[in-house]
Amino acid sequence: MVVKMLVEDLPIEPALKKALLKAGYRELYPPQEQAIKHGVLDGKSILLAAPTASGKTLVGEIAAVSSILRGGRAVYLAPLKAIASEKYDKFQRTYSELGVKVSISLGDYTSRDTDPGKSDLLVMTYEKFDSLTRHSPRMLQALTCVVLDEIHLTSSETRGGTLEVIVANLKTEAPSCQVIGLSATVSNASELARWLEAEPVVSDWRPIPLLEGVYLNGSIYYPAGTKPLSEAKRSAPPVEVLVRHYIKKGGQALVFYGSRSRAQKAAMRLSRRLKRILSRKEAERVYSMIRELEDKIPATPTTIELADCMKYGIAFHHAGLPHEARRAVEELFREGCIKVVCSTPTLAAGVNLPARLVVIRDYRRYEAGIGQRPIPVMEYKQMCMPGDLRVCTPQGLVEIRNLSPGEAVLSPSPNTGVSYIARAGSRIANRVIEVKAGSSYITLTPEHPVLTPTGWAPAASLSKKSKIAVIKDGKVRWARVSWTHELSYPERVYNLTLAPTPAYITEGVVVHNCGRAGRPGYDEIGEAVIVARSRAELDALLESYIRGEPEPIESKLSNPPALRSHVLGMIATWGPLAQGEVILRFSKTLFAVQYGKKAVEKSITKVISYLAADSFISEENSLLSATRLGQATAKSYIDPKSASLFRRMLHESKKTPISFMYMVASAPDMEDLPVRRSEVRRLLDFYYAHSDELPQPEVSTALDELEYGEFLSAVKKTAALMSWINEESEREIEEKLNVQLGDLARIVDSASWLLKAASMIAKALGLVEESMLISKLERRVRYGVREELLELVRLEGVGRVRARRLYEAGYRSLSDLASASIDELARVPGIGRRIAASILSQLGVEHEPVIEAEKRTLSDFLST
Repeated sequence: MVVKMLVEDLPIEPALKKALLKAGYRELYPPQEQAIKHGVLDGKSILLAAPTASGKTLVGEIAAVSSILRGGRAVYLAPLKAIASEKYDKFQRTYSELGVKVSISLGDYTSRDTDPGKSDLLVMTYEKFDSLTRHSPRMLQALTCVVLDEIHLTSSETRGGTLEVIVANLKTEAPSCQVIGLSATVSNASELARWLEAEPVVSDWRPIPLLEGVYLNGSIYYPAGTKPLSEAKRSAPPVEVLVRHYIKKGGQALVFYGSRSRAQKAAMRLSRRLKRILSRKEAERVYSMIRELEDKIPATPTTIELADCMKYGIAFHHAGLPHEARRAVEELFREGCIKVVCSTPTLAAGVNLPARLVVIRDYRRYEAGIGQRPIPVMEYKQMCMPGDLRVCTPQGLVEIRNLSPGEAVLSPSPNTGVSYIARAGSRIANRVIEVKAGSSYITLTPEHPVLTPTGWAPAASLSKKSKIAVIKDGKVRWARVSWTHELSYPERVYNLTLAPTPAYITEGVVVHNCGRAGRPGYDEIGEAVIVARSRAELDALLESYIRGEPEPIESKLSNPPALRSHVLGMIATWGPLAQGEVILRFSKTLFAVQYGKKAVEKSITKVISYLAADSFISEENSLLSATRLGQATAKSYIDPKSASLFRRMLHESKKTPISFMYMVASAPDMEDLPVRRSEVRRLLDFYYAHSDELPQPEVSTALDELEYGEFLSAVKKTAALMSWINEESEREIEEKLNVQLGDLARIVDSASWLLKAASMIAKALGLVEESMLISKLERRVRYGVREELLELVRLEGVGRVRARRLYEAGYRSLSDLASASIDELARVPGIGRRIAASILSQLGVEHEPVIEAEKRTLSDFLST
């Protein structure tokens, strides 16, 4: 018998233990238990390398909060803003009751937008933390615990150098700080742990077994055998065969493609081929979400195509979609209303979507200047994730499968408080009903009773207009059912018999004690399948990916852009420094561990020579200091190459918006925007139409293919940004320039950051007029408006569209707005009384209150 380590038995603060139990943690997973045994609660640094969904995050949480409760301060670092936001929400929900002040900082890199001294637990991305360190270097000395999530990204060309420098700075400035590295399974965990000066904790345990295989000609080949798909036709498209097979079993699928266009086309093709895979209720839910999206995002060719796919239970997901559309696809997939998502591999990074089947259709992808290359084994191993539902108990949320007779569960009745389990069992049901009401989501057998205004009613009787009892903010309330749908396939369901009160709470819904009260997991097993085109390729894929070990993590700090930026940042932040001190700090990186101190010394010496020659640093009495240009470059968090470009173009180019826009669009730090062959003629026409304001390409007579591509990309970004600040609609920009909403958002954010940086560079160079012009242009880019709207868009709730409508209605300044009434403003299209009231409140104008509908609760319902 295996004895599991219980949260209740952990040697931690009682308040933390209570918070963990309340959040549903009762037993530790094996990797978590290993981390505890290796001293993570004693303040020891560890590297925890384990598969996806094995509970790594909880180890970091416990270490960080334990450190805080002992009087320390902690930081949780994540690779993506989306992951950081998700962690922040979770930490706030779980630990705020302990008095832990949780903050998040995701702003741009040019300023210190967060006071580290006001937070106990600060959540950030790697780059934001490194940037904040340059603005507030002393904050490192106050840290007692730092959690580095996804530390295997040290091998990333673009992100890895930052992680290495973060660790090097911690080792130098806060040597006693506990470091928790959380990593996917890697083959050189011991080496990484040695670099971190941490205990290696390595596990291959998964909460749900994962079958890995390769598909070819109607069969899936596993290392231990072959599974023919009986209904498969040899000539049928592989993805269609696999998806059909698993959808018939009630599963869902994620399909990964090497490019956006392939993912999008595949989704369109599947939506035409896979008919009637949604129930009526599922279809209603999808249509409801589509209508919500229509109110949130503009209609463009891409979003219209997405909506067409979604109607059939299929979707695509990539960075070209706006944030709202990506979140909608993820939500519908989690709810079971989208059956298949065709995506680029970016979906696997940080988005927790449960799927029975993961298909890797393209194991090669295109990289500029290189061509097609296979994805890393580690990236393949990251593409599969599960999930659970839970019951409310006095100790917190607990999976129903883990409950036993004699244990207590919370009762919704204020008279009894708790009920006790008399019997617990399970059976196989052939049908289940999924119900969503408010923010609560639950799966039950059709006969399982839920509480309605007229009493207990079976789940099968619920419709979209029904109301059921849910728990919200600790109280019982009515919530309207937004959708229900039936799943017809065998599934194990769980039963509880309770006394004295037969009601309990699962996933926020009040249910009776008979029937099934939650799926223990979406699937008993997960499958990951790569598609092969030949027998030879099948054998190679089995060997390389299925049996293959993930690649070792290798330092990318020698990458010139990373090294330039971080050497300058080191000198600007901690200087004046002797060259030997700079080398000593970089000797604490993974680069030094893997390549030796001589390689570090050679690389640093070369970079210092470049920085000195280009006036970013100066030397006096053998000490290196950053110049005004160097300080501005380091504080704005840009590559010195970008700063050099800005300096040259500020002196050579005209002082016009399009000139400044092309300047930042050409910077090495600017987000990339690919160019298709069909777009070249239009982009060249745009360039020549504005050639009197734009510089000639540096090698105008003999551009090589890569340089020419970079030139065209800069022109495309310039054209898109100019269209944006001239208030063209998102649809017009996509139709004219093939810039999708998600891409437009990326280049707008990037241009805003780089324009702020360029303004700082201009000021450091004494170019005051240019600095002011660029600062005004940055505000136009941030809001997407012409200059005359800059005053209006400062108001919260007034974006580019509302500002233009107000302007055209005669409200051209804040004083114009302040002299209007709510009724007058509300008559402007798109404003309405709520926005009108908000505008006047922001301007300090007294007005009559706008009354909202009263929300009714059920506080006394169950006590009668």
